Amino acid sequence: MSVTSMTRAIRDGERGATVVFMTLVLVVLMGFAAVAVDLAHKWSQRRHDQAAVDTGALAGSLFTEDRSAALAITDAEDEVFRITYSTINPSMTPAQWQAEWVACRDPGRLAITSRTECVSFADNLQRMRVRLPNVPVDAAFGPVLGVQELPTTATAVVLLKLHASGDVLPFGLSTNAAANTEVCLKSGVNPLPTDPCDGPASGNFGYIEITNFGNESEEYQTVLDCTGDNAMMVRNIVTGVDHPLGYEPNPPPPVVEDRDRDRCNEGPPNNWNARPYTVISQPGTPSWVLGAGLVEGMADGPMFRPGRLTQTDNGTESILGFDLDNKPLWEFINGGLTAAANGIPPICERNTFNGGTNDWDGDGLPEPNQSHEHMIACIDAFKAMVSAGGTPAPLFTLDSDGDPDNAEYDLQRSPRWAAVPQMWSLDINNGTGPHDIKLMRPVFIQTLFACQGGSCGQFNPGETPDVAGNGNNIDAMTAILLPDEILTTDVVEILRNPDAQVVRVLVE
Repeated sequence: MSVTSMTRAIRDGERGATVVFMTLVLVVLMGFAAVAVDLAHKWSQRRHDQAAVDTGALAGSLFTEDRSAALAITDAEDEVFRITYSTINPSMTPAQWQAEWVACRDPGRLAITSRTECVSFADNLQRMRVRLPNVPVDAAFGPVLGVQELPTTATAVVLLKLHASGDVLPFGLSTNAAANTEVCLKSGVNPLPTDPCDGPASGNFGYIEITNFGNESEEYQTVLDCTGDNAMMVRNIVTGVDHPLGYEPNPPPPVVEDRDRDRCNEGPPNNWNARPYTVISQPGTPSWVLGAGLVEGMADGPMFRPGRLTQTDNGTESILGFDLDNKPLWEFINGGLTAAANGIPPICERNTFNGGTNDWDGDGLPEPNQSHEHMIACIDAFKAMVSAGGTPAPLFTLDSDGDPDNAEYDLQRSPRWAAVPQMWSLDINNGTGPHDIKLMRPVFIQTLFACQGGSCGQFNPGETPDVAGNGNNIDAMTAILLPDEILTTDVVEILRNPDAQVVRVLVE
């Protein structure tokens, strides 16, 4: 064979090898392309699954409102099944889809489950976890590689949080308290020096027993506490009631329902969002509770909670050895409001709370214009104007930082701002009740009475205190009861409407 023939033969052999090699490369590339197409389809379905499970979890959490724990779990599960079925539209019947949920397994499930461990709840139902059953995705090219399906799943966790955090305190008002401007939230054994806390020397003295359902939100970090003990009351003063409350709009109360019976002290699981509206008066006279909650604080497990009135960015006054909030209510009035332009009473204009004195309470003695007697006279004039058909502008619309996430107005950021339940009962101080909540009333904590050795002094924010010495106990407390019209409607709505109090946050 000539050299030329040998060279041609070698070239022909190489050409054949190249064809084989390129064929193999094309097969591999087509395999990668097929896998890429199938994976893209899987990830597209995965995004769809995540949207479905997020929606299902949020929708299911709505069904925890105003129900017993057992009913809340069942209703939440049903809603998750329904929402995910209609969103994903799997190639199966609703019964088959529910069977998938029943068979579903979730290693990260929470403490409480019912029909499926893939819809689970924390002990108090404040946290809800949903893990979607595996959703089969048919592989378009996978069968070439022996892969028929690419299953997908997704998980969502919803946390329920109080929007009006820390606002509701464990003190009650009788149904006829609405006529007063200053009320006694907590009275005590006599002698007490002034009205309205100069009541009887026996009784329950205004405490309401509101159990701790346990709240994992940062604002609370409370634990389940059904004991009705002093620590529970102190915690409710320091942080505010840790779960949403409802109210019975019309007496007489209805036939007892699950939500009335679903009390913390019946044992877990407790429905954090049950919104109970039946409470009882706290028996006994735990005199140190008010001082601990407002001033001294308490140790709660590994965490120390400072007293409510020491948690402040406002000016402070040293009382009983503690720096307490010292910003009076009149300082929250919007300085831009005038009688001429906004229809408010002239004595409510911010510039009238300057130096000088006046007999604001009609007792023949002059009080400073910055006194709480001046503020009460302003509110009385405001209420009289509304009763006569006037429409004065809300007073407390001062907002220094303009940050709605930090509460809308300065007043709501004060540790003295609170809400207390007003009952249908005429007398909440004799016996323990039970009492049905009529509605929530906004208040401003005003006077603290510190008593020792049979005598009492008092401290009003912004005024010179006559509380002498350290170690005195806070025995009683008054509050200014704020009429709805003096606040904006959205602030009243948050306090008054249980549905406006809870926000749902996707935390996973």
